[in-house]
Amino acid sequence: MFYEVSAPCVWYVRRTEHGDSIQIGYAGQRLPDDIAAESLAFLLANRMADEAQELPPQAVVPPDATASSAMAAAMDARQAAVAAQTTAQSAAADVAAAQAQISPALAASLADRAQLNARMAQREQADATQDSALAALQQAFAGVQLTPGPAGDQGVKGDPGPAGAVGPQGPTGATGPQGSKGDAGPAGADGRSAYQVWLDAGNSGTAAQFLAALVGARGPAGAVGAAGATGAQGPKGDTGQTGASGIQGPKGDVGATGPVGPTGATGPAGSNAAATVTDLSYGRLTAILALGGSTDVTVTWNVTFPSTGYNVRLVPGPGMVGNATLTLKSKTTTNCVVTVTAVVALAVGAAFYADAAL
Repeated sequence: MFYEVSAPCVWYVRRTEHGDSIQIGYAGQRLPDDIAAESLAFLLANRMADEAQELPPQAVVPPDATASSAMAAAMDARQAAVAAQTTAQSAAADVAAAQAQISPALAASLADRAQLNARMAQREQADATQDSALAALQQAFAGVQLTPGPAGDQGVKGDPGPAGAVGPQGPTGATGPQGSKGDAGPAGADGRSAYQVWLDAGNSGTAAQFLAALVGARGPAGAVGAAGATGAQGPKGDTGQTGASGIQGPKGDVGATGPVGPTGATGPAGSNAAATVTDLSYGRLTAILALGGSTDVTVTWNVTFPSTGYNVRLVPGPGMVGNATLTLKSKTTTNCVVTVTAVVALAVGAAFYADAAL
């Protein structure tokens, strides 16, 4: 396509893959660059005027216009083209600077994309080739029945491999069932008696002397312990043998006055007699008394005797009968002290009775 400006000047617009290319020439000759730039600016100015007036692009200059009017219009357009040229050169410089910055990165990106496209094409071609080969193999083996061949000869036994490492300790197994009872073993020899052991240790003497040697020396009397709690009532015991005569009981109440008897005969003169004083008390152990041990027990009288010339009788209680001996150690007008010696061990609370008379 071209635009006719004047008879000697022709404007060419050529369509290429890089965009539109405008060339200017006179009767087929290429103009110098400076003239071509001015003519290009003139062409652009005319096209802008055409768009504003809604004129067709081919009617830049009427074909029947005279050469003088065309030259006048060209001069006016030239002045506008000079200004437009300056603006176009500045814009071209800006575009060139931007292209200088963008071109390397754009070129590298395009090169990478081209390589990626090439690899993808190669991959697609390889996949298609593989699919074709697989389809051919499937078709070739379709319907083929494979028959096993005869078994081969037994191969030679290989040498034993090296022993493996010892494995870790396995878990403890469950306890096995109880075994049957074993036969009784033979009877052992009789052991030595304690008496024989005593003799073998270098001692000498009879068996009685050995037993006597087992009894140690009497130790010191232990401290009196605290009184224990009273125990529960025991069962009723069997009736015992008749005991010895008991002590004098307390004096009975005075009976009622009897009738007045007859006057008796005058008796012989009597002597002055002192009044009789009696009392009954008991002593109790407050601590365990070991075999052969002894302790003193103080018995406090319920009355005060006028002197210490009273007589004391000691009677063992149920816990001491046949198990202890009682000896009067001392006495005062208000108490007496009794020594208790154990024939066998005595428990806490064992008691005896003491009565006195003056």
